[in-house]
Amino acid sequence: MRAMNWNGHLFFLIICILGVTLCESKPSNASTEYVQTYEFNYEWFKCFAVKTLKSDFGYPDEESCPIPQDGGGCAGPDSYIKGERKPLKLESSEGVKVWLTCEDIICPEGYECGGGTPFSGVSGCCLIENRMFAEEMHSDNCPNGSKASGYIRNERTEWAFFEAKIGRTCDDLICEKGYSCQQVNKFMAKCCKTA
Repeated sequence: MRAMNWNGHLFFLIICILGVTLCESKPSNASTEYVQTYEFNYEWFKCFAVKTLKSDFGYPDEESCPIPQDGGGCAGPDSYIKGERKPLKLESSEGVKVWLTCEDIICPEGYECGGGTPFSGVSGCCLIENRMFAEEMHSDNCPNGSKASGYIRNERTEWAFFEAKIGRTCDDLICEKGYSCQQVNKFMAKCCKTA
């Protein structure tokens, strides 16, 4: 029977205890001040504001938050379903279409065709309610009619558009002076100009 090497096990145990002790204590330079950072939200395909400690990591503004280039389907959670294919027209000389567009599918009640272009072939049925939430998200106005906080993306190009500052809830947002938070729907909140 081989003798156990306790020195190796003891060294390992000391490192584990030291690691737990060091990791559970906050560094002396840790901040208790909150700042606004941004993280990408895959359900809505937009960067959402998040309130984080100053010493934590995050994208400092929405423009630096990366947006993947392969999205653009239906917005919102559980929004996309495959539509029922319309009957094929046998007199067509084009043959059977492999890529479906909105002309080729029927969506059930509460859904509308979207999430694709005639060239992408990824059209499907999107939940209408989520499209309305997405419109609220991108609007430069709040439900009460006041102006929403945000910025102009691509302002030096012909593709300039307004990007509203969005968070999941008011707890995620730090509104600048002259703005207060409004929960605009069950999925998102905005900073809205006060009177």
